[in-house]
Amino acid sequence: MKKIFGLIVTLCISLYLVYPLTRPGYFPMHDDTQVARVYVMAKALKSGQFPVRWVSDLGYGLGYPIFNFYGPLPYYWGGWLHTLGIDILYATKIMIASGLILSGITMYVLAYEMFGFTYAVAASTLFLSAPYHAVQIYVRGSVGELWSMAFFSLFILGVFRIISHKDRVDGVLWGSVGLTGVVLSHTLLGYLGILLALVLIIAATVIRRKYDIVRPLVLVYIQSLFLCAFFILPMIFEMKYTNVSSQISPTSYYADHFVCIRQLWDSPWGFGGSAPGCIDGMSFMIGKWHVIFSMISIVSLVLYKKKFLHAPQGAIVKYAAFLFAISIFMMMKQSGFLWQIIPGMSFVQYPWRFLSYVMFAASIVGPIVIVRLPYRSYKVVVSACIVVTSLLVYTKIFLPQYTYTRLSNDFIEDRELHFKVSAISDEYLPPDVLKPQRQTDIMIQPLFVSEYPVKIEYEITRDTRIMARFDSERQQNITIRRVFFPGWLYTVNGQRVVPKIKDALPIVTIPEGRSTVEADFVNTPVRSIGNSISIIGVLLFLFVYGKKIKT
Repeated sequence: MKKIFGLIVTLCISLYLVYPLTRPGYFPMHDDTQVARVYVMAKALKSGQFPVRWVSDLGYGLGYPIFNFYGPLPYYWGGWLHTLGIDILYATKIMIASGLILSGITMYVLAYEMFGFTYAVAASTLFLSAPYHAVQIYVRGSVGELWSMAFFSLFILGVFRIISHKDRVDGVLWGSVGLTGVVLSHTLLGYLGILLALVLIIAATVIRRKYDIVRPLVLVYIQSLFLCAFFILPMIFEMKYTNVSSQISPTSYYADHFVCIRQLWDSPWGFGGSAPGCIDGMSFMIGKWHVIFSMISIVSLVLYKKKFLHAPQGAIVKYAAFLFAISIFMMMKQSGFLWQIIPGMSFVQYPWRFLSYVMFAASIVGPIVIVRLPYRSYKVVVSACIVVTSLLVYTKIFLPQYTYTRLSNDFIEDRELHFKVSAISDEYLPPDVLKPQRQTDIMIQPLFVSEYPVKIEYEITRDTRIMARFDSERQQNITIRRVFFPGWLYTVNGQRVVPKIKDALPIVTIPEGRSTVEADFVNTPVRSIGNSISIIGVLLFLFVYGKKIKT
């Protein structure tokens, strides 16, 4: 009964923190693309595309494969809600709110299994009220990061069940689902999550010398890679066809965005961006109560009996303490040498992304002081103090800068999608595409552009299929205004053709008279292999899980 009561308390806190999302209207954020991404995901799902990779309404109206590279999981949820008939704005807000609600639930379940009711309520409250969660929701609009950390708790839950010998099969299942969710929610945090998972496996082997747990931990890693293969393999092997290197620009070079230590303790709240130096427009504070409780708990750990430090709970707490320390270090300029030698770290862009792992670790370590107390009444009092003080101090920042009224359709009209939203995130376009510099440069142009006058009799335009019939008085070239990317196949009158590519757009030649031009976006070999591996992973998962239920 206590477990259910604590879960209800956690849900109430999370709902209170996202309550501003229920107000009419919308609010500004750095990544002001969320409504558009939910819309294009819903449109792709309605057309039968799965897994969704290509959308035709973004990329300046030329289309691009955003969900081939950008964590799609939150948008599957938001897009599915919209396909059910939920207004696009409400679907987007529900998607955002779901990330925080899920974070509270998964942290509570993990913490409850470790130390019980009072610890779990305190840990989930610290996690939910962490200032960086407010930054993710109301400042940056980083939905992927928000969802990713909710699944990280689930991953650690699986690890805990493995090392505690409670139910290793169950641990592998939950751990793999958690790590899969981390990767599919946010590409960059997913990369960091894989590295941190690897560190955890190595630590379990070398430090704890518990070689019997290595096999299930490796299985978590392998099962997660199987489930994510449909996304990971194309992302790795097809990234070279995009302009993603443009993300590493003068405004997002990691060395210009290290955090000053004082900013982690006291950083003014703001809705601006990150800048070189110690004066930024957004806050990087961990949370004073989070730091204070974590320091008290770390000191109290020294006073624990040796048997606790070697217990499964102790292993998770020590890992969280390590995660707390290494994440803070990775945000400091002193870690610059690691950013240079660890592959792919330049794509992380902003060292302060490690705040996600800091707030997770602080939420695990902070309430340990409760476990140290001898009497249940003391535990309840201290837990209540953590809950009350956290809510009193931090809930005031869980508000948008302001709200504004705008019709839902205004967010998804062509002008909005083809320029404003496209300009915010265009790194997955080919590097040689001609990008408009102003909204006036965007003109409503037909899908097919001909050299000479031509009559188009019939046309089909979907995200992954284009078809038109032409009646031309002469042979001529037809430019198809859909960005060329591996997977697009073109036919003229039923014959496969290889188009000329100019400014990243395909050009096909039609003969005199009547012609039919078709273009289909199909799986490349690497996508087919990734899809097949993920299907095998799902089948293995269902087989093991189904077998577990029967037993």
